This record gives sequence, structure tokens and C-alpha cells, in this order.
Amino acid sequence: MKNLILQVAVPMKPLTKKVQATFSYMKDMYDHSQVVMKEYADRVGADYVCITEMDSKYPHPAFLRFKIFEQFKEYDQIMYVDADMFFHDMTPDLFEYTERQSETTFMKIDSALPETSISYKKHLKTSKTETYYNSGFFVFKREFIDKFWNQHWDIIDLYKKSEWKDQDALNYMIRNEHENMYLLSRDWNGVMAVEKPLFNVHYSGLRKDRWTHEYHNEVIQRKYNRLIDMEITEDLYRMEAPLTNSLF
Repeated sequence: MKNLILQVAVPMKPLTKKVQATFSYMKDMYDHSQVVMKEYADRVGADYVCITEMDSKYPHPAFLRFKIFEQFKEYDQIMYVDADMFFHDMTPDLFEYTERQSETTFMKIDSALPETSISYKKHLKTSKTETYYNSGFFVFKREFIDKFWNQHWDIIDLYKKSEWKDQDALNYMIRNEHENMYLLSRDWNGVMAVEKPLFNVHYSGLRKDRWTHEYHNEVIQRKYNRLIDMEITEDLYRMEAPLTNSLF
């Protein structure tokens, strides 16, 4: 299979403190994430693309991940990774796992508390399920992507002023597609986005203002140490990594 890792890192000036916490652009962090994710792509035999320029068709850089549904037709699987997320040397080859599965979509449930999320409550009015997914990290297979090929424009327009923008739009788009969804575990993108996942670090929201190279290296080292302490062999680790409740 031919696989792609996609990121978006377009400079922008947030309009409000709330937007800044969620969508702010931090050049040093984003540049480093691109280097790290390119290294991961090389390790697992995938291509790598980072979108660094705005497209006027889209109302906000966050929506540029929807280019998955209009470009990159040559790829069998596409992994999207937020530009404030980092894998590390012990992160498993997720493509190796997804290639063997019958499901077409691999996502993590959103870590926001449902009872406090306005977006989640709106989602309940339109969805057949209460499940609300995180749009910062996912793998889509070609079969799933083709269902929405060039059909997402109205949805983006509907959610361009919403609280979580791309995440709200994506959840609305896939609201009736959950039968082929595989839930990724907290090992990939946990409730405590920096500390909890074993396989990556995601500096989401206000945690971005804590980022420095030194702090980041300390966080990565703690994840290495935890994996070593758990005595997880490479084969078991590769097999168990994506499971919904693995290692916790």
C-alpha cells in the first residue's frame, strides 16, 4: 500500500485568546514537528507532505486537513497529524496495523468533557451516536476518503464560525459512518495530551505556551522510560498499540 502522512502548518494571527489557545501558530514548535514527522514517515516507508500556504477556498487554516478529500488520490491510506503533535523513536508503525484491518477509519474519541462541550451538545442534535471524535490525529483509508471526494464544501461553510471548526465539521461529515470506525487507544492521544499518550506528545490548547526544546526532550524521555519500565517487547508493543484500552 502507498501511505501518506499529512500536516498543516500555515502562519496565522488568532483573533481572540480563546482561538489563540486552540489554533495559535508557534513557528519553532511547528518546524520541529515537521522534522520529527518526516523522520517517522521515512522510518515507516510513507510519503510526507506539510501544507504551509493558505488556500483561499478555505475559511481557516484548520480546514486545510479537508484537502484529504480533494487531493492525494494516489494514496491508499492517509494519516493526518496536527502540527503541535510529535511522535518519537519508539512510536509504532500504525500503518502496519491499519493495513491488516477491515475498518476504513481510525480515530480517537475527543478528550474534551462532553458535558461542558458546546460542540458536543450540538453534535448530539445531528448524529446517530454520542461519539465525538478528535480531528487532530487519524488514519483514513482510500475507501473512506472516496465517499466524501469533493463533497465537503457545504459542511465547511456550515461550521466555519463554530467553536472547534474542523473538528465540528468532520464529526458532522462522518456522523453516519461509525460502523467502520476503529477506536484508537489513549496511547495515541490521551485526555492529558502531553503526559498520558505513550506514543506521541500533543501540545493542544494552552499547553502550547509551555513548549521549549528542553521541556519537550524531558517529556519524550519520560515516555521512553515508562515503556522500558513496562518491559514491552517490540512485537507485543506493535501488536497492542492501537487497541482501544491497550496498556492502560
